[in-house]
Amino acid sequence: MNYTTETVIIDETFIDLMIERCYSINESVIVRNLGACYAKLHYGEYTYRSTTGEYTEEKKLIELKSIFHRLINRHLSFEHEGYSYCFSRGSWTKMKLEIEE
Repeated sequence: MNYTTETVIIDETFIDLMIERCYSINESVIVRNLGACYAKLHYGEYTYRSTTGEYTEEKKLIELKSIFHRLINRHLSFEHEGYSYCFSRGSWTKMKLEIEE
């Protein structure tokens, strides 16, 4: 498999716009920790998995922005619309996710 990556700029504005799109249109973002826990926003539906189970909650846009800013800055990786983003060696990289068939 050929994995190509490109360096991208991920800043507060990028994250805000991404969360707004995932809140209002059919896009999604998911942030995972190194285990089985994750947080996901898809078309306004906020779902998260913790050690005690999977939950779906209604949140306002401002709350979701705060949650995802914090999670992205903590875990330094996320997935959005078929791409994986990862912070390593001082910069963000973007890699196309391949779907196994």
